[in-house]
Amino acid sequence: TASFPGHSFYVTPTYDRDHQMKRWVVTEDEAVLCYDPLEEVSTEGRRREEMEKLVRSGKWTERQRFYRDAWTVDRSFGRDYLVKTGNAWLANFPQPYWTDGVGEEEEAGGSSMLVPSSSGIHEGQLLPNGGYGVHMWPAEYIGQTHTVQTSNLYYTALPDTLDRLTECDYSPEMEQKRRLELGKYQSGSLKTKKADDNNNNIHANITMPLTLKVASVAPRVLEVKKFLSPVEAQHLV
Repeated sequence: TASFPGHSFYVTPTYDRDHQMKRWVVTEDEAVLCYDPLEEVSTEGRRREEMEKLVRSGKWTERQRFYRDAWTVDRSFGRDYLVKTGNAWLANFPQPYWTDGVGEEEEAGGSSMLVPSSSGIHEGQLLPNGGYGVHMWPAEYIGQTHTVQTSNLYYTALPDTLDRLTECDYSPEMEQKRRLELGKYQSGSLKTKKADDNNNNIHANITMPLTLKVASVAPRVLEVKKFLSPVEAQHLV
C-alpha cells in the first residue's frame, strides 16, 4: 500500500480489532514492512514445526504455508539485493520465467507490449539456462536513445460509451471484437484522423514508433515523450 514517512499503522486479528499484533511507523530508511506471525519463534526449525501444527489443525491451509515460504525466500533475496545494489527490492522473487510455447503477445497480454527494433536479447528469446529473456533497455550514458514499435496506437477521441466489462468479455473472441470496435478511435498520429468509409478503421498490423531516452543511468530511468495523446492525458486527469 502507498504510505509516507511518519505514517503509523498496525495489524489486528479479524476477530479482535482492539488487539494490536504489531505496529509500524514508516521511515525513509525502510521501504518494505512485513508482518510475520511466527516472528517470535526462535529458530527456523521451530517455525517449520509450528507451521506443520497449524496446517494439521486446520488453522492454516497449504496455500498459506506456501505463501509464507515464498515470502521468506523473497525477503532473503531482498537483503542480498540491498547489500549488492544499495536499493530496496520492491518486486517479488523469484520472477517467473516464460514457459515454452508461450509467445511474446500471449505472455505480455496481447499487443500491449513494446517490441524492440533492435537489441541483443529479445523478449521471448530462449536462453542457455532454459529460461526466457526479459528485455531490459541498456542505459550506458545519459541521452542514449532506443526506438520501439508498439501496436497500441493513440486514442484521438473517446468512445461514446464505455460499458462495464463482465466475465464473458475477457474471452479471446470478445477481446478481438472490442479491439476492432475501438480501432476507429485510434491513430498512429497525434492528429485527429477520419474514420474510413465503413466507420471501422482496423489497425491489425499497424505500429507506431516511440523513442526511449536515458535520463539516468543508476537508477535506470528512461523518458518516453508523447507516450499519451492529449485525449488520453485529459481522460486520466
